Amino acid sequence: MAKPTNSTNQTNIHPALHNVVHDVKNMYGGAFDGTTDDTAAVVAAITAAAADGTKALLFPAGTCIADGAQIATALGSAFGWRFYGAGKRATIIKAKAGATYGFAVTGGQRLAFYDMSFYGRGSGSSEGGFLSTGNAQAFTFIHCSFEQAAIGGSFQPNGGSNQNDKHTFIGCTAADNNIGMDFNSTNGQGHVWVGGSFDSNSVSCRLQWGWFSMYGGMVQHSGGTGTAFEVGGAAGAHPAQALTLDGVITESENISIDVIGMAVPATITLRNTYLQGQTYTVRLTGSPKVFSEGSTFNNGAFDGGSGSAIWYSREDMIGGLGGSTGTYTPGSLTIRYVELGSNRSTYVGSQLNRVVNSAGWEDRRVIPSPASPATNYVRLYVLNSSGKWTAKDSAGTETALY
Repeated sequence: MAKPTNSTNQTNIHPALHNVVHDVKNMYGGAFDGTTDDTAAVVAAITAAAADGTKALLFPAGTCIADGAQIATALGSAFGWRFYGAGKRATIIKAKAGATYGFAVTGGQRLAFYDMSFYGRGSGSSEGGFLSTGNAQAFTFIHCSFEQAAIGGSFQPNGGSNQNDKHTFIGCTAADNNIGMDFNSTNGQGHVWVGGSFDSNSVSCRLQWGWFSMYGGMVQHSGGTGTAFEVGGAAGAHPAQALTLDGVITESENISIDVIGMAVPATITLRNTYLQGQTYTVRLTGSPKVFSEGSTFNNGAFDGGSGSAIWYSREDMIGGLGGSTGTYTPGSLTIRYVELGSNRSTYVGSQLNRVVNSAGWEDRRVIPSPASPATNYVRLYVLNSSGKWTAKDSAGTETALY
């Protein structure tokens, strides 16, 4: 069968691509009116693009109603496909009523999505935006959004030895979802999010397994009721490995980082990051390690939990914790400080105040927790002039740790 002719002037993509992409609307009869079911047009475009080897689809401006399950069947285990839109929120692929997701892929490698949005049918509905299942690697999303869904974007291996990982998101948005992005990279590695934002999700990013790194960008919830990053997944049943935030701002969230009890400890790394939580900036369960440098913890409480968490802080600003809505609850948390600047103060309200000056390394030794001053302590460790970690007890006796 001859390839249908694309007679329209598609100015939203490079002219060199006009003859090698399959236009779902203008070549295969998609209505893109936000009402008509366009699944058949999408499937027809996929079938034709697979047959001629172009593996490239164009979704023009408009709202394409689709059933992700049928799209996943048509794609099969896709490799090297490209999907182009007319712009974030200009091209919307929206889940058909009753469909699990609007766009779905089973397996697949090296898929790329440009300038489009994936919608459910509202955060209170059962429909999701985008779903990747099975053994899938190296998807790239550039200027895409995941919105108005039960789960905006879900990446699940679905058992066995499958890996669903190594996905990259550049300038993307997850907004107005129950769960913005849900990552479960069983047996796999992780994902990278560069720039972009998370906005008004009940949980912006749930990391159930693997690692997630975000470089730059904003996470916010204007109502102050959301969680920015949930590490460990629902009920803490999964061994999430690492969360890295670099140059990220969380604002007006109820909880900025919530580490839920897991099978293995998690590592949280924060660099030049601002965390503001209405109730908690950080809430820890289990035995995670938190490494922070040049970051600000503001407003909400820091809860160390009852495990054996360790917090390594270097030149952070730790202020306002235990403010009007929360209390500072260190639990079994061990705080280890390294301060390289002179005359720098790190503090938690009036409960902890440590100054490092040019005369040498100092600490406040053992600081009682306000929750239980007689039995519950935060012990501070310091790096001495020889570069060794040491601990000081209440009498000032210094003990080498290693």
